[in-house]
Amino acid sequence: MKMASLSVDDIVNISVEDGKVVIVPVKAKKYNLDALLAGVKDENIHAEVDFSAPVGKEIL
Repeated sequence: MKMASLSVDDIVNISVEDGKVVIVPVKAKKYNLDALLAGVKDENIHAEVDFSAPVGKEIL
């Protein structure tokens, strides 16, 4: 695992190619807030959602 730069908890894709087992680490996607917000349009924005009264210390 060291030679493959993998750790016990790493997420991997496992496939078989030409009779060989191929293990490829899954890289986490990197998100950019500006790019995500640029995708918000009038057509896909939702209304406010009421989650009822607070039940703990979530109000600052």
